[in-house]
Amino acid sequence: MSEYQKKVQKKHHHKAEMQRRREEFKKHKDELLAQTSTGFNSFKQFVFAPYLLTFVISIVIGYAFSAVIKDLAAILSALIRYLSGWIFDMKGAHPLQPLLHNVANLFESTLTLAFISVTVYYTVKFINNYLTKEKDEQWGFDQQHEDALQEQALQKRTIELQEEILKRLEALENKSTASKAKDSQKVSSKEQSSQH
Repeated sequence: MSEYQKKVQKKHHHKAEMQRRREEFKKHKDELLAQTSTGFNSFKQFVFAPYLLTFVISIVIGYAFSAVIKDLAAILSALIRYLSGWIFDMKGAHPLQPLLHNVANLFESTLTLAFISVTVYYTVKFINNYLTKEKDEQWGFDQQHEDALQEQALQKRTIELQEEILKRLEALENKSTASKAKDSQKVSSKEQSSQH
């Protein structure tokens, strides 16, 4: 083998090796992307699972609502203390500060609850519109409700078809009755003409 042929063969072998490495790299890259995509989809399904979101939302809103209830109870307690002090303590001062403080806390807790509720609403709306592809993956999707709507549509169509069938049967019956009346008229006119 000549020196030139060895160089050509070596170059060809090097090219083939590089091509094999590129294909192997591409294969590993595709596998990694597929695994990442599968992992991300699994994570997304877990995070956006309707029951998990329901649980989290229930906890967050429940906590905010409990703060409103606690502040309302604190207002009632302060009001009772104020009224009892005003009724039974004729000499002392009757400060409104504790009562007003509790009213301010109730207002703050109510605003917090409203803000959390609005934030949760728009977060769920964003998730449903942009992060979930299928309708049955959306938070708040109710398969039983969807089935009931389909069943109602089918029932409506069935009723429409039944009404159409009844109209056609009635038309056929009217046509048959008219045909029988014509036939009986023909028979009676033939009978009358044969008697004359």
